[in-house]
Parts: sequence; C-alpha cells; structure tokens
Amino acid sequence: KLYASTGEGGNKELAQQDSTYAGKIIRMDEDGKNREVYAKGIRNSQGFDWDTQHNNNLWAVDHGPSGFDGPPGGDEVNLITKGGNYGWPLVSHDDNQPGLMAPKITFTPAIAPASIMMYHSTVLPQFDGNLFVGGLRGTGIYRFILTKDGNDIASWEKLDKVDVGRVRDVVQGPGGYIYFTTSKQDGRGIPQPNDDKIYRLVPTP
Repeated sequence: KLYASTGEGGNKELAQQDSTYAGKIIRMDEDGKNREVYAKGIRNSQGFDWDTQHNNNLWAVDHGPSGFDGPPGGDEVNLITKGGNYGWPLVSHDDNQPGLMAPKITFTPAIAPASIMMYHSTVLPQFDGNLFVGGLRGTGIYRFILTKDGNDIASWEKLDKVDVGRVRDVVQGPGGYIYFTTSKQDGRGIPQPNDDKIYRLVPTP
C-alpha cells in the first residue's frame, strides 16, 4: 500500500472530519484509486516510518500549535494505529481525552520535527532499533531508545556531535549508514557558505 500524511492546512477543524483527507494519514491502493483514512487528528505530520522488527509498528511525528492556533510547542512522537484519533485540535501538548491516542512524548519548546526514521542495521550497532528525528527549530538529530517490546519510548537524547543547524530529513541508506540533510536556506535558518548539504553518519575508527 501507499501511505501519505496530510496537514490540516490552517483549518484545524478538518483534522476531525471524516469527509476530508486533511489532517490525516491516508492509505491507498497501488493504483491510487481506493483511499481510506488510516488515522486522523493530525496537525502537520512531516514524517513516518515502520519498525519492521516490532509488529510493523508505524511511528510518526507531528507539529504542535504555532501560537496563532494554540500555545506554542507540544510537538509529538506518536505510535500510529489504524483508526486512531490523535486529538488535534481537541487536545494538544500533554492534554488528553478518553478515546484519543496520547503521544508517546511531547516537546515544549518546539523542536519542529521534520522527519522520522527507524534504524535497523549493524553498521552502527549502538543505534540498532532506535528512532531518529530531524529537528528544524530543534537544530539537530534526536535519538529515541524504545522499550523492549518496541511499543513505547524508554529514553531519548539529542546527538551532541551533530552540530549543523536545522535538519530536514533523516534516512537509512542501503549500506546501513545514516544520511541527513540540512535546511538553512528556507528563510528560517542561518546559511553558511555552500549550504545546504547531505551528511552521512559513519562508524568512528
């Protein structure tokens, strides 16, 4: 299947309306003709990925309010389930209501999560089974260590040696290395000469 995440486009009520695909995670058949709402209550998810070693869990990030639509902050990392309602705009930050899916972790001040990647490889064995999130406002890469069953976040850290400013995307390459891109020429960063760049994390000698 093909999956896509959509923002609510500044009209937050759409995220709760089943008649629209705004503010949702959508699943489509290969021909794109048959679509279904896989999850709703999403504000602005800019990344999701599967954990193929733990029940094919689907993890996604979501941006919290920006000030004009609620208190700033409240960025989320969510474990997505089919049919789940992730609350926007009914709740945000650490608030919740019965029947809504609570985030596994929230960030205030905002880190502006722009991507998420599940890493499974022995090339960087200390990172095997970890989630990685690229932070725009958070300027860096965030690492999340999962619980043994893979269904929750046990701890997290910001990679202190990745000091390159705003990080847009984080992916695992076919050789097991971790690649990431910077995003400093979008009007919100402070570009240096020859920005932006694609970087690669490799084992140290």
